Amino acid sequence: MLVHGTAIAIAGRAILLTGPSLAGKSDLALRALTGGAALIADDLVLLAREGGTLSAMRPAEAAPRLAVRGIGIVDPECVLDCAPLALCVALSRDHASTSLTPQLGKAGPWHGLRFPQITIYPFEASAVTKLHLALERFGL
Repeated sequence: MLVHGTAIAIAGRAILLTGPSLAGKSDLALRALTGGAALIADDLVLLAREGGTLSAMRPAEAAPRLAVRGIGIVDPECVLDCAPLALCVALSRDHASTSLTPQLGKAGPWHGLRFPQITIYPFEASAVTKLHLALERFGL
């Protein structure tokens, strides 16, 4: 199943970033990559069930590249072909709509599975740190 989003991996666990076009998916992924994350896929992510887990992977026809507005297409140094999905992050265009208390929801179902999901504003300085914290606290 193909999903519109960007997938990165932190410590071998995939985070799926979702949101409408221009929501900041690639921008947040770029900042996460400079902090040690690996790119799985940008723009389209293939979700495939393997036993009781769902893996995020790059579609076969896609190159491991990231679209960076104002720069163009870049080839990240650290890429992974796939990783087990652990967390979904919905990106909000409105900073005021995010809450101090965790708004933990569920994303999916994809192939019959649901995943923990949080909502963050991707353009604040702490967004990458929030990815790490959310993965630690809420990720599978």
